[in-house]
Order: sequence, then structure tokens, then C-alpha cells
Amino acid sequence: MPPPRSLPSPQALRLLLEREQDNEFIDLLSNEFIDLLATALQGSPVSKKNILSGWRLYLKWVREEGRGVLTADLAQAEAYAAWLKVKYEAPATLNNRLTHVRKLYGLLAEVGLWQGDAFTSVHGQVNPADLRRPVYTDAEIEKLLEVARPKERVLILLGASLGLTGPEVLRLRFEDFLENDHELRVAGRSVNLQCSPQLMLALQEVRRQQGEQPLYAVQASGLVYDFEDDQALRAAVFDLCRRAHVLYKAWMALRNHAGIQLLRETGDAKATAQQLGIGGRQALNPTVRLARKEG
Repeated sequence: MPPPRSLPSPQALRLLLEREQDNEFIDLLSNEFIDLLATALQGSPVSKKNILSGWRLYLKWVREEGRGVLTADLAQAEAYAAWLKVKYEAPATLNNRLTHVRKLYGLLAEVGLWQGDAFTSVHGQVNPADLRRPVYTDAEIEKLLEVARPKERVLILLGASLGLTGPEVLRLRFEDFLENDHELRVAGRSVNLQCSPQLMLALQEVRRQQGEQPLYAVQASGLVYDFEDDQALRAAVFDLCRRAHVLYKAWMALRNHAGIQLLRETGDAKATAQQLGIGGRQALNPTVRLARKEG
């Protein structure tokens, strides 16, 4: 169990919020208030940093608008939400900023400085999962494959055709390809993945570059890629996108492309989820909606 949370003194918080001096001094008080209230935060350092950033943004807005923290009402909450919608184009960022403020008032409520539900009744923007999911289009995949070197071609097809994750690519070995490269065995997957003819041809070229000579029983072995980590993998895809004049997207965009292709070919959501290593049909729903939009 996590250790009991030690909440800051209500008196100290109220004093820092209610004192009014020149702007420079108010900035100092705001920072002291945030530092004090942050002692009650739990979670990862990254999460805490994001929350504190949201608090600073809100306190700055409150000061510039001539409003108060402890006197916030529904009108103030709606005004802040409207301001965020102008400031942030991405719904996820807007929604996160509102979540940060709700966290602020939740802590103030715990120490008895706040009563009400102004911010809990104000919502951001609808942000469906399928709209948040990036995907490479068929045309973009073709552009990438046109300029890709053999190993890069295999890399793109592992994501866009088989739907491998980044970590799975990092662990991939030549020995994982079975039946003359017709199948791929992936740890943790319940079924072997069927390699497309395009992937098989690309892989054969990579094997030749590795010095493989089947007639002399010389076979490529070991890791297919020598990427140090996910960052190196992303850098390789980024470089390929730059050369192909394709907008770079996260590795997940390749997996999403694979999911759409599988749904088109089979119409079987359960089998598609199984091949992608996704836990169940519900987790695949955003990809299903993407496939419908792609037609």
C-alpha cells in the first residue's frame, strides 16, 4: 500500500492564495503555493510535472483575468474551458489541462478550502480513440517501400503487414522465421504470423546481404536489427519518412495500418485481434472504426 498522504496546512495555502501584492510578488506566492500543494501529489515524476504545469497555467490565467482560486464558480470554469479551447487545438491537451484543475480543486477540497463542483461539471472536447490513432495510408506505405533499402523494407512490412510492436522488432531473430520465411514465430502470440510474398522477397534480399548461402548451409542468424532501443528504431523510420517525403508518425501507425488491412481481407475482428496480439475485441474497436472510415 502507498504511504499515507500528508496534506499541507490549510492555513498556509489560504494565506498564499489570498495575499495580494504586485505581480512579481504574486508570481512568487503562486510558486510557493504550488510547491506546498505538490507535496500531496502522488504518481510518477512525469505525471507530477504535467500536473504542476497545468496548475501554473491556471493560476496565471486566474491572475490575468482578475479572478480568484477560492471563489471559482461555474462561470469561471466555463470561461477557463473556453480559453483552453482557443489555446489548444488538440482535444487531448485541452482535456488534460481541465483534469489538472480538477485535481487542484480536489486537493483543496480535502483540506477544507473548497466546496462545489464547478470544474467537475465542465467538460472538454470529445476525443474518440479512433481519431487519436495515427495511421499510415496505403499511398504513404507505397512511398516508403519505394525508397526503402532492403532492411528498411522488411522493417516497414513487419509493422504495416504483420503488425509487430516496436519491442518485438527489437527482439526479432532470423531464426524466428519458419517454413522458408512463410511464417513468423513471435513470443507471446498464440499463433504464428503468415508472411506476405512481399515480405518474403524483402527478407530474402536481407539474408543475401547477411552472407546467407543455402547451398552451402550458411544461414543468417541472430538479431535481424541492431537497434539499441525504441528511440533508435523510431529514428530509422523517421529518416525513411524524410527521404520518402512522408509525414512521420508513431510506430503504432504501422500497426494500425496492419489492423485495417487484416480487417479488410478477413472481415474477422477476433482473428485480427489475435494476430495483432491485442487482448480482445473491445481493444480493437478503434481500429475497426478506422477501417470503416478508410472504406
